[in-house]
Order: sequence, then structure tokens, then C-alpha cells
Amino acid sequence: MRAECIPAEAEDCSRRDAPGLANPMKNFTAALKDAVRLVAKNIAVRALCCALSLGSFSASAKNVVPTGEVCVINVRADDKLNVRTHPDANSAVVTSISPAECGVIITGQCQPYWCPVEINSASGWANRRFISTVSPARYCVSGVASYDKLAMRAAPSVHALLLVELPSYQCNISLLPFSISGWQKIRLDDWEGWVTRRHLSLR
Repeated sequence: MRAECIPAEAEDCSRRDAPGLANPMKNFTAALKDAVRLVAKNIAVRALCCALSLGSFSASAKNVVPTGEVCVINVRADDKLNVRTHPDANSAVVTSISPAECGVIITGQCQPYWCPVEINSASGWANRRFISTVSPARYCVSGVASYDKLAMRAAPSVHALLLVELPSYQCNISLLPFSISGWQKIRLDDWEGWVTRRHLSLR
């Protein structure tokens, strides 16, 4: 089975922007990228929730790093992770976080079963069984020919929406704590999506 790579395509330089169209085209391109990212995020969340419901999803509960970013794991699609006022399952709920959501920040030293967290200006305690650390941006594309590119997709499937193509020399990739059937969810700059795990390596 061939790698999920996209052959590089020659750039068509025969077309030139008409005078006065540069800025509108630039604005249109930026707006289009934002729309693609929004659609991709929605597709990715639905894919994760579906996998969670089917029980086929793997999320790794790694050590939680103080002051680091974490994602919500091991929470079913029809449930949410409660953030509480104190490290106690009976304390009041401050806010609830959706399954597979990232952007949760650890704000201090974790206890054996709880970690202090902050998300969207809400602070409290989350059960550490349901959070996992986002890796530093230390991964690179690996095993892809110099003339090929690695496809980042909106969901873990070769048929999912293609978000962006990563060159064979691309580094500064972070791993999100989600994987399924040989696919790994990653973050690169403002992009989050899925790539084949065997084409990533720690630099």
C-alpha cells in the first residue's frame, strides 16, 4: 500500500494577476484559508467523536507537564469533562470541556489525581485521567521522497479533505494525543489535522 503522499506539482507561472487585483485576491485567499481551517476543525471533531463512540479511538495519557498545553482525552462523544472549583469530584463545576478539545493550560503543580487548569478564562481543577499533554514541536516529516509531499487531512482517512501538503523537509510539528488506525493528529503553525504516523520522526 503506497504512502499517503502527494506528488509535487509544477507551479503554473503563466498566469499573472491583473493590475489592482492583488489585494482583493490576497484577502480572498486569506478568507478561504480561514474557512478551510474552520471546516477542517468541525470535521476533525466529528471524526474524533465518532471514533470515541465506536470505541476504536486511541488517546495516550502521557505525563502532564506543568504550565503546558493539554487536550481532553478518554471522554465519550456524548459527555464532557467538568472543571471543578476544587480537586474533588463533589465540588462545584466551573465549566465543561468538549471531547478532544485542546487549548487547556496547566497552571501549576498537579496532584496525584487532579491538575489545575485554565481554558477560556475559566480556572479550576480537572481529573488528570482525562487530559494529556501536547508534545513540543520537535517532530519532522520522515520517509517521504524529496519530490513528494505528505498530506495533512481533516480526518483520519485518505478520502478526507486535504488541508495542506507538507514538504519532505518539514519540521516543527507537534503531536496531539490522538491516533487511530495508523493516523496521528498533529499541529503545524495554525493547522491541525491528520497524517500517517509512520511518516513522522523525532528530530
